[in-house]
Amino acid sequence: MTLRQTIANKKAEVQFREKLVKQHKGEQSYFPGQPDNLRILIELKKRLSDTKKDILNLKKEGLLKSPYLEIGAEKCQRSMLCENQFKIKGIAADISFHSLDSANFFAKKLGFKKMPLRICLDAYNLPFLDNCIPFIFFYQTLHHFPDPSPILRESARVLRSDGVVFINEEPIKQLFNLNLFRRDFNLNNLQKLLKRLLILPFISTIGKSEMESGIIETSFWLDKWESILKDFERVKVTATPLFGKGQLLEKNAHQGWLNPNLLTKALIAILGGGIKVIATKNKKPRLDFLSNDIFDILACPDCKVRVSLKKSGSNLFYCQKCGSEFPIKKDILIFLPRRQRPLLKKIYVS
Repeated sequence: MTLRQTIANKKAEVQFREKLVKQHKGEQSYFPGQPDNLRILIELKKRLSDTKKDILNLKKEGLLKSPYLEIGAEKCQRSMLCENQFKIKGIAADISFHSLDSANFFAKKLGFKKMPLRICLDAYNLPFLDNCIPFIFFYQTLHHFPDPSPILRESARVLRSDGVVFINEEPIKQLFNLNLFRRDFNLNNLQKLLKRLLILPFISTIGKSEMESGIIETSFWLDKWESILKDFERVKVTATPLFGKGQLLEKNAHQGWLNPNLLTKALIAILGGGIKVIATKNKKPRLDFLSNDIFDILACPDCKVRVSLKKSGSNLFYCQKCGSEFPIKKDILIFLPRRQRPLLKKIYVS
């Protein structure tokens, strides 16, 4: 049985991100181990620099297409990079309304003018038509799910036949760790010393503030990543140890395809590591839905039928089939599935 996030996990994500946004904007401090407003700007600029290299490489391979979808967009800095520097239009999606709303604040700090379409949604129920999006990407997102397989199955559903799913900055499970404690983004003096002595990665794991707030923090070994990526026909994976060079692995007809050489595997097992994925085309041939209008690809997250979704005025979508209403708050579309709406609606838009 595939494990999924619970409602409690989703609430924890939303409530944690609301507080974290306030801390990152310099309004109030909640988490001593997390960055303040000055440190987060440095971190966001670093992430943008790394993302720009990734996007340039994808563009060179002809894989950068519009409309794009970023899942787990948080402050939308990567989507804003796509809109402003790479001139492609798309959607920044996240479970946290407050993170998406903070994009207005951080756009000014980062020098961005154009904003993506922002949608507050549940990644298990994407509010898009089948076979309609040519470029979907994730950064530092899938490790917040107990099993990313359902998320990638849903991504495969909405992916066009010429499309690509790009995943980066996800951890590969470290097999040798005492797990004595969890550490935060900011290290205390003892932890800094242990890091310099190369001891810290063997006795602790990341995600202290998140775990204490009820958020899932996990990682997966290579065999699990094979299973996670099984819905895609062509897959390129770069598996990189914490220290050392990454190894490119490609999916083929043989079992055990995600099997790096002994040195890379040993380094990852001992030190931990990260994974980068380029996945293309579901196994079954499909009929793509082609449109340059982002609003054409929207669908009710429960019904997923194109003709059922209509816009009423400037602040509401509704589904003619099931009667569900989807409000627009501060230019952010809120597309929650029916089961979650009563439980999460207030904390999404409070």
